[in-house]
Amino acid sequence: MLAQRVPAFFRRRGREVGRLGRGIGADVHGVKQKATHLRQEPKTGVLNDPALARKVETEIFRGPDVPKGQVNVQVHDGVVELRGEVSRPELIDELVARARSVPEVREVENLLHLPGTPAPH
Repeated sequence: MLAQRVPAFFRRRGREVGRLGRGIGADVHGVKQKATHLRQEPKTGVLNDPALARKVETEIFRGPDVPKGQVNVQVHDGVVELRGEVSRPELIDELVARARSVPEVREVENLLHLPGTPAPH
């Protein structure tokens, strides 16, 4: 009986030590991963061009007096391009200011014009 219990004792302890070693290895790997990802800056505020265009549209088309069908918003590398025809000069300034108020916008290119005036190039 003792001849069976001694090897069984060592087998059990060997399995326990193996599990303990794997658990410690997994914990070390987890801590390493956490430390690695803490150093990386989160990508907050990064939008692709179509998403930024939709965000700018949401901001500039809030007012009921904005001619939504006459103003086109395009974005290239964070630069917003406003094209179209609006009825009042103050509305042009207001739309440009609203587009600039969006934090992700790097620059606004104003190609808006009044009725009867040529479009800027």
